[in-house]
Amino acid sequence: MTTSAAFEGYTISKQETTVKGTAYTRHVVCFGADPSGKRIRQSFTSEAKARAAICDFKTRQATNAATQLILQKRIGEKSKRLTTDNLLDAAQGLDILMGRSTITEAAAFYVKHTTPPGGGRRTVKELVDEYAQSREKANRSPFTVRDIEQTLAPFVRAHGEMLATEIQTAEIERWLDAQKGGTARRIKRRNYIVSIFNYAEKRRYRVGNPGSAIEMPTAVKSRPHVLSVADVYALLEHTEAHEPRMIAYMALCLFAGVRPVGEMQRLDWRDIDFTNREIFISDATSKTGDERIIKMTDALVAWLSPHRQPEGHAFYSRPAFERIRKSAGVRWVKDCMRHSFGSYHLAQWQNAGDTAEQMGHTGLRLLFNHYRRAVRKGDAERFWGIRPASAAGGVIQFEATA
Repeated sequence: MTTSAAFEGYTISKQETTVKGTAYTRHVVCFGADPSGKRIRQSFTSEAKARAAICDFKTRQATNAATQLILQKRIGEKSKRLTTDNLLDAAQGLDILMGRSTITEAAAFYVKHTTPPGGGRRTVKELVDEYAQSREKANRSPFTVRDIEQTLAPFVRAHGEMLATEIQTAEIERWLDAQKGGTARRIKRRNYIVSIFNYAEKRRYRVGNPGSAIEMPTAVKSRPHVLSVADVYALLEHTEAHEPRMIAYMALCLFAGVRPVGEMQRLDWRDIDFTNREIFISDATSKTGDERIIKMTDALVAWLSPHRQPEGHAFYSRPAFERIRKSAGVRWVKDCMRHSFGSYHLAQWQNAGDTAEQMGHTGLRLLFNHYRRAVRKGDAERFWGIRPASAAGGVIQFEATA
C-alpha cells in the first residue's frame, strides 16, 4: 500500500510491505536527478526523518547557490558556473596532490613548465634538428654534427612528438637507463641532452634544463686495447693476400694514426706528400677542425708507395674490412689501430708532445688517459719494422729497425 504527502515542495511516499509475516514501512523521497538523468531517491524509517532530510537538502542547496554567487563575484560576473565535472576534477586533483600542494600551485607549476617563455613551441624532434643545424652553422665538423644526430636519434624516436617544455628529468633518466652501452656512452648521451636543453633555454623555448639534474656518472678508466705485433702482422698479411685494395687504408690507420671514422673518408691522396714525407690533415678533414701534420715513417712510405694515387680517397669497404678481421683472427676493439699507433710511436721515439701533436691532441692528458698503453721498446721496433712483401714473395718481412 502506498500513500503520499507533500512537504516543502517534495513528495514523501509512504510504502507499506510485508515480508515473511513482518510488516515494514518506508518513507521515500525523490530529490531530483543527477547530471546523467538518473533519479536520486532515498528511503527513511519515519516521516519525521524524511522531513528532516528534505530540510537538510534544501539548506545545502541554498548554501551551494550562495557559494556560487560568491565565487561568481570573486572570479567575475561573466565566468561560467563550475560544472559537476569541474568539481570532480578538482577533487581528484586534490587526491593526487595529497596535501603537498594546492590546485592553484599545481596549475601554476604546469603552466610555467609547459608554456614557452617567449621563444615559441618546439617538439623534441624540432629542437634536436634545430640544434644540429646550429652546430653546423657554428662550423662544427660534419662528423660532430652527424654524431649528435645519431646519438640522439633513439631519444627522438622515444620522445620526438613531445613538446620540449614537457620533458622532465625522470623521463630522461628512464630513457638513459633503457639504453645499451657502458658508462662512457651514458655520459655522452647525457651531455648531448644537456646541450640541447641549454640551447632551448637560450632560445627561450623552455625554462630550466631537465638534463642538468642528472648526476654525471664516474667514468671507469679502462686500458686501451693495443694490437700486438703478431696481430698487426696477421692483419697486413691477410690484407695483402685477400684484399690488396685495402692496404692503403690499413697502413694509414696503423702507421699514421689517422682516425678511421671521418678522417679517412675525407683524406685525399693529394694531401699525402711523398717528397717531403708528410700527411696534411686539413681543418675540413680533421675530426676536431684543427689542422695537423703527420710525419711519414719508413714503414708507412713502404706500405703506401705501391698503392699511391694522384687524387681521391684510399679504398675502403666495410665487407672487405670485416673479412680481413675474421680471416686474421684478431680480437677487435674500437679504435685499436689508433691506440696502437699512439702506443708504439711513443715507445719508439719517447716524445709525448710529438706523438700527441701527430694524433691531433691539444695536450698530453688525452694521450696518456685514453690512447697510450705501455709497450716494450723491442715490440715497438718490431712494429715499425714491418714491411710489405715483395711482389713475388707474398710474405711480410720484419726489419730490425724503423
